[in-house]
Amino acid sequence: MTARRIATTIAGALAVLVGLALVAAALMVFTQRDGGYFATDSHAFERASYAIVADDPDLLADPPSWMIDAIRVEGSNQADTDLFIGVAETAAVDRFLTGVPHDDITDLTFGDNTIDDVTYSSTDGTETPGVPELQQIWTTSTAGPGTQTLEWTVESGNWTIVVMNADGSRGIDANLSVGLKITHITAIAWVALASGIASIVAGGWLTSRGLRSPGETVQDSIGDAPPVHSPDSATAHTEHLVDVH
Repeated sequence: MTARRIATTIAGALAVLVGLALVAAALMVFTQRDGGYFATDSHAFERASYAIVADDPDLLADPPSWMIDAIRVEGSNQADTDLFIGVAETAAVDRFLTGVPHDDITDLTFGDNTIDDVTYSSTDGTETPGVPELQQIWTTSTAGPGTQTLEWTVESGNWTIVVMNADGSRGIDANLSVGLKITHITAIAWVALASGIASIVAGGWLTSRGLRSPGETVQDSIGDAPPVHSPDSATAHTEHLVDVH
């Protein structure tokens, strides 16, 4: 096998592998979304303070914020009270929680569809917050018993996500999941699928070309065809039979 044929075979194999990876990624996008969101499993957020806050919504996501269309926070309260989840401008949340013991999320560690660990920074205080639902600061919020779902379309500016007991009481014990809606993800997945299929086809052709024996043609691969006689040869054969007789 010549160096050129070896290079062609390797290039074809690599193209097939790249194509398979693109197809797998596209299929993952199509099959693993939940209502258009890529969501984690529920994770226990348990603190003794009055509120859990995420001052930087980027902490809730692996992709950069410019790729995110919307964030969804969904969960239920394990304490004997209703759950509140809200989004407001950071300055407004800071005023609401001034002097109130609360915990800031400073880091989230993600696994495969899971939240593996949460790092907090605690703020002490002696004040008691009001009922969060009654505050006129929220861009969007949800409160009540059972599972609560907050969906927020990401906007420019400084925003904070807040989780509290709906009655403003101390001690939070909520199971929460985080979901992300990625910009143009469906279109990107279709492009990846088409590119992957094209790469597999091209790679298969290159691999076949590289593995073909020198001088081998398509005719070689289907066997020898029966001989075809030209009109001149047929005439000559007939004249030969006449001479014999």
